[in-house]
Amino acid sequence: MTDDEIDLTHDTFIKLPGKRREEILERLTGEERGVIQMLWGLGDEHNYSLEETAQVFQKTTFEILEILGEAHTHIGEALDGR
Repeated sequence: MTDDEIDLTHDTFIKLPGKRREEILERLTGEERGVIQMLWGLGDEHNYSLEETAQVFQKTTFEILEILGEAHTHIGEALDGR
């Protein structure tokens, strides 16, 4: 997934009504959901850095990026109606 695709997915997701966002988040694994919530500032409205997120999940930043990529794929599929 390219940076432009990630930005488009994020922007589209954030503009969705809250109920639809929650439906999409429920389709993600717990880890994917947690990473998205931290990096995008969902819930407590604080955007955490990649490093902070990695510390919380006790993973490397590379592992967090892999999880983020999977989450973006699943969100993109949900936005496309798959």
